[in-house]
This record gives sequence, C-alpha cells and structure tokens, in this order.
Amino acid sequence: MKCRQFEDAMSTYFCSVDDKEWRTLVIAEKWERLPTSDAVEHLATCPDCVTSLLQYLEIRNTVDYHLEPCFHVAYYSADVVDRCLDKSHGMYSIITNRDRGEGIVIGCCPWCGVKLPTGI
Repeated sequence: MKCRQFEDAMSTYFCSVDDKEWRTLVIAEKWERLPTSDAVEHLATCPDCVTSLLQYLEIRNTVDYHLEPCFHVAYYSADVVDRCLDKSHGMYSIITNRDRGEGIVIGCCPWCGVKLPTGI
C-alpha cells in the first residue's frame, strides 16, 4: 500500500474505530494490538501516514476529505488548531494574516504536490 492509497482508504478502515484507543496504540506503536490489515501494516512503516491517521481521527465526523483534492488540504483548511490554509472561491491559500484574511494562493499541495485549482 502506498501513502496516497492509505489516505484514500482511511474512511473505509477507520471510520468507526475508537479514536482514543487507536490514538494511544498508534502513538505507542503497539501495532500487534491492532487488527491486521494492509493499512495497519503501512502505518507501522510510515510516520507520515501515522500523522495523517491522527489528523483524520480529529476531523472524521466534520469533514469529508474525499470532496477535496487531497487529505492534506482538507485537514489544514478545516477548523483545527493546525489550520494554515484557507479555501475561498475554490482556491487554496496559505494564510499570511488571519486578522485581515490575507493569504498567498497556492497551485500545489505543500505536503503531497497534488495540483490545486488556481482560478475561479
């Protein structure tokens, strides 16, 4: 399983898991205590996807990341503490001034490089 496949499948594998239990086991790297699957095998070898899973567990009931170009822009433009992107008029921008609503429009995801819309 590759990272993009893992992120695309998070809602299938982890939609109903107990987030507190999974957070505890994943952070402690207790892979043997989790159900065996391709996704768990991938988690055991990929710290980037561990971060994605923990982020998914945080937003899974509020954001449908499948409606966005990639999981990263879905998460980082959601109402989370780590929010650093703004989505406006179908475009994404890196927030440079929250008070004035300013940002720099980006054409690619800073995390995975997926192409993002840059025009209305």
